[in-house]
Amino acid sequence: MKICSILKVITVSCFLIIVISGCNRYSDTKTFMTTDFAPEGFDAWTFFWKAPQINPEADFHLTVYDPAENEYAYWNREDEPIYKNADRRTDFGKGELGGDPATLHNKEIKIVFRVNKGEILFDATERYYFKFYKGGFEGEEIGTISASLQ
Repeated sequence: MKICSILKVITVSCFLIIVISGCNRYSDTKTFMTTDFAPEGFDAWTFFWKAPQINPEADFHLTVYDPAENEYAYWNREDEPIYKNADRRTDFGKGELGGDPATLHNKEIKIVFRVNKGEILFDATERYYFKFYKGGFEGEEIGTISASLQ
């Protein structure tokens, strides 16, 4: 009886280890952070970036996190091709991605890119940055902050 119970515990433990280790469905992750705090009062913002080299069959997406590590915005390329070093921009604000920009005022902004196949290879010599606007994207530009690849 004891041997049977021990074998069950070992079997369940091995199963849980396999399941838990398979939960990380991402093969690579890259994180960008603002190099300074976002300005006060913006109601729209844009992240300017150069497309990385990725596996063309990979699920490629980005997630923006608020200071409490809650998901603020999510973008998935779907079937959109990603061409290495192509100029990209992702807009956040009314009618675009994201929640209330006020949650990011005077805070660092964190953007995480993920793929499920292969690596994400950003060109570290390129400039990645954020622009902030008051009055929407056509309004006043109130700040520009560089992004640092972590």
